[in-house]
Amino acid sequence: MRLSWKMMVSSFFCGVIFASMAHAKNESGSSAFQHYKRVDVNGGVFLVDQSLGYRTIASGQGLSDLLQEDFGEEVLRVNCGKETIEIGFSHGPSEDPMYGIAVHRGEKTLSKIVPAVSLAISSSCQFYASGHTNNSFDVRRKFVITKEGIKETEQPLYLVNKTCTTSSSATLTTEKCGKGTVVATIPKGSHVHILGSEWLKSRGDFEQVGSCGEGKESYLVATPFGLVGWVENTSGDIYGHPGQPLSCIFVNGD
Repeated sequence: MRLSWKMMVSSFFCGVIFASMAHAKNESGSSAFQHYKRVDVNGGVFLVDQSLGYRTIASGQGLSDLLQEDFGEEVLRVNCGKETIEIGFSHGPSEDPMYGIAVHRGEKTLSKIVPAVSLAISSSCQFYASGHTNNSFDVRRKFVITKEGIKETEQPLYLVNKTCTTSSSATLTTEKCGKGTVVATIPKGSHVHILGSEWLKSRGDFEQVGSCGEGKESYLVATPFGLVGWVENTSGDIYGHPGQPLSCIFVNGD
């Protein structure tokens, strides 16, 4: 029996909702690395696959200029296959946690700064970063080492997986940025489940341009009944201003 496109779309969204709720207790994503070795350096959390060799070294002994000034007195050196990797952690100038990653290949050094509160490195030399820092929610990202540099693996959506109270009336639409037809209108004070976002699709790591224009982003949201649609949202801030209309979405940074 062939399924209609409406049935396939419905099945897809049901799968997304149930998978998201099944992971509701794992907001940081840390259970995915429960068998990794935790290493604390300069206040940063490093999760290292147990098959990898590593040690802490003084920043001045590192091979990367990136990690010698702003990332404390010690950095982590990891031997991963043929790669020699050094990773440092910094709280930033105003409590904006970030990791500096440097990979050495002969005389060439590949480097990347990643805003995050935890960083895991797998046996295949891939990096998994997570944290609500300089962004609007707990963003989980994957980075791989390529010939050109340390590159982020593109995701169609970033998982948010958060139940949120609406600070004002919320309109769900079939397309991002308030476009398309209306799926549902949710009154102020309702509880909705935020599934995902394109938050970083049109941003750099430290840029403040939303996917729907200055300060506005789209989030895929499920109503209490289970209807799914896009909600255009303006992020709140750390000074007590809630997101509009998704109150729990706020930029954790300057």
